[in-house]
Amino acid sequence: MPKPLFDLMKLPTLALKSVVRFSEPNEVIETSMSSDTFLEELKKFKIPADYLTFIREDSRISLVLGFDDIAINIHCFRFPSETGKLKKLNGEYVFWRKHEGTSRRVTWNFQTADTSIKSNFKMIDTIVTYFLTILRIKTFNLSCLMNLPKFRDLSMILKYSKHFGNVGYQRRDIRKTPMLPEELRRLLDGITAETWDLNIRCDGFEYEKPLMKCKRFQSSSIGWVTTDCVLSADIVSVKIDGKPRRFFDFNKIIQYWVDGKIPNLELVQYRQYDVNVDQGQVLRGINTIETIFVEADFRRRLIDFLDHPADIKRKTDGRRATVLFGPGTIEFCVWKPEYILGLTERSFARYKRSIGEFEY
Repeated sequence: MPKPLFDLMKLPTLALKSVVRFSEPNEVIETSMSSDTFLEELKKFKIPADYLTFIREDSRISLVLGFDDIAINIHCFRFPSETGKLKKLNGEYVFWRKHEGTSRRVTWNFQTADTSIKSNFKMIDTIVTYFLTILRIKTFNLSCLMNLPKFRDLSMILKYSKHFGNVGYQRRDIRKTPMLPEELRRLLDGITAETWDLNIRCDGFEYEKPLMKCKRFQSSSIGWVTTDCVLSADIVSVKIDGKPRRFFDFNKIIQYWVDGKIPNLELVQYRQYDVNVDQGQVLRGINTIETIFVEADFRRRLIDFLDHPADIKRKTDGRRATVLFGPGTIEFCVWKPEYILGLTERSFARYKRSIGEFEY
């Protein structure tokens, strides 16, 4: 038990808040589960947490609570025997064990009443409810590892948020996650996320609407993905590979960017290795000029340098982008001001010479 925090109970709230701010958050939370007095003080100001991730598996939910430089893995199950320390959550005592992993990651285990999934859900609910009384959680994340997920499997999680920072669907065996069309539609219509990372196989279905509030979209199974999915005004990056059921209109994406309809876009990577890319179709109706950028500029952005790069100018503000082609691959990257500052000396000189034509 982190005894030094107990010695601070006589401090006024503002002074205590300052001390807590410089203490390890896992020790602060641990102390709050052992002291009602400290808990009540903590409720007055709450401590910030970067994220709380729900990990949904077939027979349980677990959590990862993250702070600036430390993460707490949280598991709930029936211990072989009633051992461990007693901690108090929402006025009730539970058995708790701590396993020190590294200085930046620890594991907490909480005892459940039995081995059922119902008991697991109940303890997770108790823990999250407790956290919300003492923490200001910036972002909720969701990681689904289920073999055959259904939207109703998220019902307990959705009590806390229907908007997430990151949503990922990936089975533990790395195979594509199968979903029925009605389940995938309910998922995409029922929640929003800033980042979608979906390895989902869904036969006989296409989602024909923009993913609202989505900034980053990534998928290695795009049979259900349409061009409209990535045309949200908030979209920043798209990384997809595979074969869509319908033609994926890369030309439309570029045209939307040129017209200022997706102003925040920075990167699109599309790979379908067994298909020859029709460059004429991709660039149909779009004015291009010879690129001023070199391979090192792309490498600095961790972008593969492909053949036949060409630059494009956006109508709304003159910003540059480059489209590149490779075997079964198209890349489209936008040169925002912060990327211009990272150019090689030669490219930056060429950019300055062209600033009159392509001024930011």
